[in-house]
Amino acid sequence: MTTFFDLQFSNPLENCENKISWTMRARMTFKNGYAASVIFGPFSHGADEGKFEMAVIHYDKLCYASGITDDVIGYLDPDGVTEILQQIEALPERKDCPHERAK
Repeated sequence: MTTFFDLQFSNPLENCENKISWTMRARMTFKNGYAASVIFGPFSHGADEGKFEMAVIHYDKLCYASGITDDVIGYLDPDGVTEILQQIEALPERKDCPHERAK
């Protein structure tokens, strides 16, 4: 199973125009067509507490209908990131996932 420590974060200052807007990013793609986007930076939810923010991605689109969350997930420590990574990895493959938020 995938864990936080399998993620490879980008250099936060690479291609950064100013030192204020830096963000570390990692993306893990799974065989089921889903991916996890994990960020840490000055504008991510929880960064002021040293926490990470995640999003569920489905075929390169933000997915609000995965059953895991209907938004991004903030305020995650490494164990929380691992838990969500494993939930995403365990999702059944589907081609027709609606990406919009439920109304």
